[in-house]
Amino acid sequence: VGHEDDDAPRRVMVVGDAEAVAKALEIVDGMVREDSKEVCITVMCPAHCVGAVIGKGGECIKRIQRETACKVFVHGRRDVERFAGNVGFNSHGNDDEPPRKVQCTGAPKSAKAASDQVKKIILQVERELGLEDNYATKRMREEAENDAMVQEDELFEQEEKKRRAKAGRKKRDDDDA
Repeated sequence: VGHEDDDAPRRVMVVGDAEAVAKALEIVDGMVREDSKEVCITVMCPAHCVGAVIGKGGECIKRIQRETACKVFVHGRRDVERFAGNVGFNSHGNDDEPPRKVQCTGAPKSAKAASDQVKKIILQVERELGLEDNYATKRMREEAENDAMVQEDELFEQEEKKRRAKAGRKKRDDDDA
């Protein structure tokens, strides 16, 4: 089970009456199962951004995989023919080469983190090329902004939980004294 401060595994000891222990174990089991599910998030990457996503010698993809514990796979040009109907997504205006699928596979949080890093690279390349007004880029930027707001809310909730837990411990200590 992960801890809210880091992703290192933790040992969980559940103590209490039989009913409370059963309920707690059910909750922990659900959390562990959720982390063990594997999902695949696909990002459509404009052809002119693929090199930046892969990086020199694959170092960018390797870094993303290392940091997120997620598999990242960029489909090759031959695979593109299977979904060539997405040619309109090619924001560079070069319809000769449609976008490529970048698949991020792993635990839900890992896959989301990896896809976010891929999107961030795409947005950076598009910005550098002066293509930030492109529809697909705008949509990706809006998603990133919404994700940032959700992360802020989650951090606030975590801080609130910590504050309440600390207040509860202090009250118990005061009651014991």
